[in-house]
Amino acid sequence: MDRPVDRRQVLKGAVAGALTMWASPRILVGQQADKVKVLDGGGSNVLAFSSGEGLVLVDSGTPTSGDKLTDALKNIAAGSKVQTLFNTHYHTDQTGNNEMFATRGAKIIAHQRTRQWMSTDYWVEAEERYEKARPKAARPNETFLTTGSLKAGTEQIDYGYLPLAHTSGDIYVFFKTSNVLAV
Repeated sequence: MDRPVDRRQVLKGAVAGALTMWASPRILVGQQADKVKVLDGGGSNVLAFSSGEGLVLVDSGTPTSGDKLTDALKNIAAGSKVQTLFNTHYHTDQTGNNEMFATRGAKIIAHQRTRQWMSTDYWVEAEERYEKARPKAARPNETFLTTGSLKAGTEQIDYGYLPLAHTSGDIYVFFKTSNVLAV
């Protein structure tokens, strides 16, 4: 026998889901809090991992958040430079400070499609405008198609393509030792 759908339960679930998406987590606890921080990248989250040898970032924030982000990174690991930067996708609120980190020597890793989107002008239908190609220095300088991995200090970092996600070039970045997943 099928049970009738309770409207209150449906509304509670919808509100809980919306709040979960809106209120993205800002605090990591336990051992993750020692090495992995979530920072405000000007309205988007930037994940920073300190390996002791340098920093690994997931996304670089909005174009206007560079100074604020640089100051926050100094508080995490004074004197450390960003060695690796992952772009989870091509939108400027995730890639806005790529050029700044690239000119300071950071390797930028992303899916091949992210580099393609960032390398050409394209029409944004929902906003009825063109998005200009990003400068060459802002584009990923290392790309992959399916998966990849690297070590940062003692941290194993695995990353891979997320088909049918937010964009056609979305990726995940899994900090395996710390058990932190960024998407």
